[in-house]
Amino acid sequence: MKNTLASIWLPVKGVCIKDLRPILFLFQFFHEMDLERVVKGGPWTFNQNLLLTSRLEIGMNPVHVPLYQADFSIQVHDLPCGFRSERVCKEVGNCVGSFVEVDANNFGGIRRN
Repeated sequence: MKNTLASIWLPVKGVCIKDLRPILFLFQFFHEMDLERVVKGGPWTFNQNLLLTSRLEIGMNPVHVPLYQADFSIQVHDLPCGFRSERVCKEVGNCVGSFVEVDANNFGGIRRN
């Protein structure tokens, strides 16, 4: 897993992957850009298993970090013109989980409210 993820992510400054427990790993990136790219590029899977990630703050014990959720992108097709708004996107997102954000490229690149 360690070699596969490192070869997929291709971090510029490298990554150190440590086993903490049988199914718990610590990913240490050596450049903020690499960390942001991996966090924003998720969710990630390995061998059909979802990798739940969380950014650690200074002083946090990685063994005690709750890993219960992952953000997913969804697409809704064939919405009538009057329903193509950020408000409707928020309502749909909150129906399937918790809304996070609207893609800036929605609705043909034009943001409509």
